[in-house]
Amino acid sequence: MSENNTEQTQVPVVVTVAEIFKKDLETKLWITRGARFVASDRFASKNNLSGWAVGCLSAYLIILSLLSAYKLDINLSNGALSFTSTSVSILVLMFSQMEISGDYKVWSKSFHQCALEVSEIYNNYKLYKNLSYTQNIDELAFIQGIVTQYENILKKYENHKPVDYEYFQCNKPSEFGINLIQVLFRRINYFIQGSFIYYALIFLPPILFFLLVYFLPQTPQPVLK
Repeated sequence: MSENNTEQTQVPVVVTVAEIFKKDLETKLWITRGARFVASDRFASKNNLSGWAVGCLSAYLIILSLLSAYKLDINLSNGALSFTSTSVSILVLMFSQMEISGDYKVWSKSFHQCALEVSEIYNNYKLYKNLSYTQNIDELAFIQGIVTQYENILKKYENHKPVDYEYFQCNKPSEFGINLIQVLFRRINYFIQGSFIYYALIFLPPILFFLLVYFLPQTPQPVLK
């Protein structure tokens, strides 16, 4: 008995190992480029905020010295002002030396240059994908060249921190399958590791000084007889 209706079968989509490798390579290039740009921005921000923090701390030190010199009527003794001024000067010196040794500007330029080099081979790979169907391009030789260039770039530069990769993921949450809560916590972690200490050094000293002056018990003045 012959069948009039033939069954329609779906042809399975076969994904070759080469296609998986090419897709993985493209993803690696895209992520590395983005994470290195994030690392460059993080160090550039640290460099700028570091200068502001040192400048503000130096200004606070001068103000403390003026308060002690002019003997203004505030709720702190001259001894307390002198001790605070000396302590702040030591902290400013230590902090300045630590920040100078950090070489944040150098790190920022290094990561930026790395990102530019990775971006160049990433763009070449994207161009290859668009032209490989119309032009006779040796696929194996081209992919091997891209991989070699990528590995050489990674050898030239230091690796970025996990916080840079996590912050980069926040820019494309749907691509990495992360929700808004994870995005929020990762952005907070990025701020804490990158900028928090500098904002604290800029804004906390005058706030603490205000609290000390206006909320400490008044020091009784000696009565002259």
